[in-house]
Amino acid sequence: MTSLGFYRSMLCMHIASKHIRLGAKVYEEALSLSQSVVSMGEEAGEFLPRAYLALGLCCSLQATEASLKADRDHFNKRALKALNKAYSLDPQDSQIAMYLALQLALVRQISASMEPLQMALALRGEDLHSLHLLALVLSAQKHHRHALDTVTLALTQHPDNFK
Repeated sequence: MTSLGFYRSMLCMHIASKHIRLGAKVYEEALSLSQSVVSMGEEAGEFLPRAYLALGLCCSLQATEASLKADRDHFNKRALKALNKAYSLDPQDSQIAMYLALQLALVRQISASMEPLQMALALRGEDLHSLHLLALVLSAQKHHRHALDTVTLALTQHPDNFK
């Protein structure tokens, strides 16, 4: 793959992963682009963790839209594998940590989701999505007072998002 083709693939992968509900064709294209970067291995350099992130997000979204339990389980397993790989490659990326925590929570591994979520918050404590996920995880663990405190903190830090 040429350098220009590589960057084009990365741009397409990024755009595709941002547009969540655009149908199966976009998933297939995003998966294909992500997998092409992943297949480059070490040659992909700093883009490799992001390629695994995009791959994990695509699989997670496919799991959400799958009607059969076996398909949901398959895509959730693939999503977790890709997101864990992304996290192992770049544990200092708050977005990767947050999406790994979200995927773990989605498959009801609530306790396991706390470690990457705490890392995401340590890296970007003001991130609204991480704070929202923390409130949900704490609530699922029946730590309602802490969940309420987290919501209060989010309201204080992001008042414009709650109008």
